Amino acid sequence: MRLSLLPVLSIAIGAIWIPSPAHCQAPSAKTNAAAKADAKSQKKERKGTKWDLMDVGPFFSSGLAGRHQTLKAVTIKLGTNATACFDTELVRMSAGWTGGFLTLPTGRDGLEGIPEPSGETQFSTQRGPGWAHNGSFEDPRPPAPEDPKGKPCGPMPRDWAHWRGIHQYGHEILLSYTVGKAGMLEKPGFIQRDGISIFTRDFEVSKGASELDLLVQDETDTTANIRGNLVAMARENGDGPGGAKVWAAVFLGTSNATWAVSGNGRAHLKLSDPARTTRFQVAIWRGAAADLRKFVNVAGALSFPSSLASQTHGGPPIWGAPLVTKGKRGADDAAYTVDTLTLPEENPWKSWLRLSGFDFFKNNTRAAVCSVSGDVWLVDGIDDKLENLRWKRFATGLFQPLGLKIVDDKIYVTGRDQITRLHDLNGDDEADFYENFNNDIAITSHYHEFALNLETDSKGNFYFTKGGNLGDARTPHHGTLLRLSKDGSKLDVIATGLRAPNGLGIGP
Repeated sequence: MRLSLLPVLSIAIGAIWIPSPAHCQAPSAKTNAAAKADAKSQKKERKGTKWDLMDVGPFFSSGLAGRHQTLKAVTIKLGTNATACFDTELVRMSAGWTGGFLTLPTGRDGLEGIPEPSGETQFSTQRGPGWAHNGSFEDPRPPAPEDPKGKPCGPMPRDWAHWRGIHQYGHEILLSYTVGKAGMLEKPGFIQRDGISIFTRDFEVSKGASELDLLVQDETDTTANIRGNLVAMARENGDGPGGAKVWAAVFLGTSNATWAVSGNGRAHLKLSDPARTTRFQVAIWRGAAADLRKFVNVAGALSFPSSLASQTHGGPPIWGAPLVTKGKRGADDAAYTVDTLTLPEENPWKSWLRLSGFDFFKNNTRAAVCSVSGDVWLVDGIDDKLENLRWKRFATGLFQPLGLKIVDDKIYVTGRDQITRLHDLNGDDEADFYENFNNDIAITSHYHEFALNLETDSKGNFYFTKGGNLGDARTPHHGTLLRLSKDGSKLDVIATGLRAPNGLGIGP
């Protein structure tokens, strides 16, 4: 599909605020030199880990530190030069940046600390709901009773918005969630053309019964102009993030949408009659005011896929054939013996295999293992000889998984953000849908509150534990043993007062 913005162009350009030469002055050479020296010093001081060398996959689940703080972040690679971060807790696109992916923490082999964006921010939103409810973007969640002066935590109310999960189609990522009664598929993208770099957000709405209102950008202390399907915002001084650049966005593919700017520079897109709005795209750019016309021309020629739903049934595999190792049987001369399943530690993706959970499928010759680095692998050939172990990379990018359970041959994994149920939709031994089985767990950014273990009882309920934050509890789930109902709908606290409860068993 191709859409043109030419009818908007003649109206829009003349009305956009253009910074004066005084606002566009470049930083002094001394300032630039000092900034480069600081960056060089910080880079020299940082001692990386094996995680830095690892191909973590098309996305990476973690927290995100810095001014775009996101407690439950899915950070998505958009080619080699651009990154977008989605907040699964608040169902919002929290930021997009160019120039890099993530700077991972290094303490305790990368487990102490929070990843940070690596690059220059091009758009961002403040911490709060990504979609309005009854016209409001105010966060409806109260602070936890344990920390009444703290920030709200936990997922959004389900009647407002709810995270469903990630569809992976090759190296492309689709985000699935609900807003009210509307089902949403969102596909982030990035395009470079004619010297212009544009972030895109493609949407497909399955149904809806009320007006939808999408938060796109929070740009404080700006002057905003709206002309047709274009909104542009600029600072009246060059001191803020992005300097004297202009931020602009257009929407494409729907006639029943309008831009609005409210609060202190909040740009949002209001869609009426969402039952009729099936597909649309938002194109986002930041650059020099003189290039605004070029952005409008490039955006007007963009195209996007005819259907996002067609990419939710499984995509092409990306991890190749299984890797083969040879195991070692233990001696049969004692009541207990140990067989060794040799790991494929030398692998093409430099996957750092720090195994943290495992379970067997029904046939007992196949198992699944998870690594705290974010991977899940399948291993076949677990027989009496162990001479032909076949290891297949099955899933990537999970949030420090520390527990794995197989139920009815479906893999469930404990992460700090949620319990994830993994689906192989097309039988190629690679996960295509990372389903949010339950994300009611409340977290903060403290590194120590790991989610550990995963077991089931005779009724099918799940049990796992949550580490403490090395201080007084700030959420209801700090330092607890938790029970999750068989269908994933209800999370209960069973016991409290734990610190680092890495070990759990359930008797017959």
